[in-house]
Order: sequence, then structure tokens, then C-alpha cells
Amino acid sequence: MHHHLALSQTPDQTVTILIVDDSDTSRLLLESILRHAGHADIVLAASAQEAFHILELDNVGAGECPVDAILMDLIMPGMDGIEATRRIKAVGRLRDIPIVMVTVNADHQSLEQAFQAGAIDYITKPVNRIELRVRVHSVLKLKEEIDQRKIRERELMDLAGRLAEVNKRLKEMAIRDELTGLYNRRHFMEHARAEFMRHKRYGSSLSLLMIDADHFKTINDNYGHSVGDLTLAALADIGRRQLREVDIFARIGGEEFAILLPETTVEDALVVAERIRASVESFSLRVDSGRALPADQGGNQGLKFTVSIGVACTNAQLEDVDSLLKMADRALYAAKNAGRNRVEQNEG
Repeated sequence: MHHHLALSQTPDQTVTILIVDDSDTSRLLLESILRHAGHADIVLAASAQEAFHILELDNVGAGECPVDAILMDLIMPGMDGIEATRRIKAVGRLRDIPIVMVTVNADHQSLEQAFQAGAIDYITKPVNRIELRVRVHSVLKLKEEIDQRKIRERELMDLAGRLAEVNKRLKEMAIRDELTGLYNRRHFMEHARAEFMRHKRYGSSLSLLMIDADHFKTINDNYGHSVGDLTLAALADIGRRQLREVDIFARIGGEEFAILLPETTVEDALVVAERIRASVESFSLRVDSGRALPADQGGNQGLKFTVSIGVACTNAQLEDVDSLLKMADRALYAAKNAGRNRVEQNEG
């Protein structure tokens, strides 16, 4: 009767060899030779189906292959070694397991079929003790190299994934303002130039808002720069809530922001600007140990601030986006001069 030996509990430290042969005598001979060669972890199977069971061939959720090499008898009742090899090699996690065919009749046609099925080597019966040891040593060396290559590939894939994440973060850092998460001035100008070219080509409306926090220096002087920063972050959050996906919101200076509104007339831009101005005016921050929180969380009156906004819209006379920026800047200047906390339009 054939018998099975338990698989090693530490497959990373030992090598497991599967012997598949319908002959009790052949299995025991092969096992004896390998044990004398120092291979202690050997599993025996009397048929292809038994080998499939050991390899968990039909288990889709199976983990790593439990064996490192297979000695496969070529001629067996039921399913021969060539078909068994073909079935094993069709499973992704088993594809790299080296299979050595063991055959009485080493005719050219059978060996060709065996190699096409995925066998890596062969040995003839009656088995030569030294030849078996040498061939098994050779295929196990190959398996070890394959395993090392897989480990390196996994490490490289992990590294590539980490590098991609770092590059993504670096790219975001290059285009985003760290404090508010909005676009920075350089990236805003790239978008603005592209949108202006689209406006010139298709004649669509393009509006621009320039926003400045009123008396921001006073906030910094009275409460400190940390509260000043939180005030700007709050302004960014308020503005974001009033905008569409296509709108381009940026921090272009210390307390100065810009919003580009594609496909937007000056009338609609004024509505957006007024919504932002009113939202900021009605908002207050509770200052607590250098932190700023919405006042309604504490129920007490907190830090209030306002913004001035200049609005400009493209027209036929404008040659470039810098002219649109200057128009919006002049409108912002007018809002400041008119008493702040207001929206002004540049008629162009």
C-alpha cells in the first residue's frame, strides 16, 4: 500500500518533493534514494487524482503550492503523467513547480509531448541513483531561483507602488497650496490661460473673481498667525461650497484668492460673489487656545471677518488672461476703497 507523509510545517526552511507513481515499488525506491540524499520532506501519490488532491488543484482559494518539485511517472492507469502535467501547469500558482518525468520508455514522441505539457526534465527507469540525485538537485536549484525572482518582483512592485504614491503626492504638493488645499498661483495661471484660449476659440463667457480678506493684518496682529491661517482655511472652505466642479479656485497670494468661472456671464458671477461675501460675513470663529472653531459649536460670539471681491468678465477687447486679471484686480481695489465687505464689478 502507498502512504502519505505529512507536509512540512516550515516550508520556507525545507524542500518538499511530490512523487507520483502508480507502482508501490517505484514510489518506495524513489523515496529511499531521495531520503538518503538528505531530502526528508517527501509526499507520495499513487495517481494523478491523488496528486491533484495534494496540490489542491481545484481549490480556487488555495495559497502557495505545498511542494517544490514533482517526480511524475509518465505511464499510469486512468490519467497519464503527460495529461497530469498539463493540468498542473494550467494553474497559475502551480506553473513554476518543476516537473521531472520518470519513464521506462524514453521514446522521442512521448518526451516531446511531456515537454510541451510543461515538464522540465526526465529520468528513465530503472532509476540510476546518482542521476536522480543530480537531476533533483538541479530542478530544486532552479525552483529556488524562481522563488527568489518572485520575491524580488514583489518587492519591486511594492516599491513601484510606493513611488507612484509619493509621485502623486509630490505632484499635488506642486500644484496645491498647503494651508488651504486650493490650487497655487502657478497652477491657477496654467488653467486660466487654457480657459482663456477656449473662450477666444468658442466665444464662451469666462468670469473671474478676485477675493481679499479684509483687515487680515489686524487678525494676525491681534490673534496670532495660527488663527490667521485658520481664518484663511475657513474662507477657502466657504468658497468651495459655493462652486461647481469646473470652477477653478486658488490662493494666489497671502490673503488673496481667485476663482475662475468658465461658461459664466458677469451677472451669474456677481451672484456667486455675493453668495461668498454673505457666507463669510455670517460666519464666525471661536478662538480657543490658538484654535479656531465655528462659533455655533460653542454658542458664543467668535472672531468675525469679511472679504472684498472684484468681478470681471471677458470681452472682445481682451487679448490675454493677464488683462482679465488686471480688470478683476481693479474691481477688487474699488471694493476696498468703497469700504470693504462688498462686491464690485469692472465694466471693462
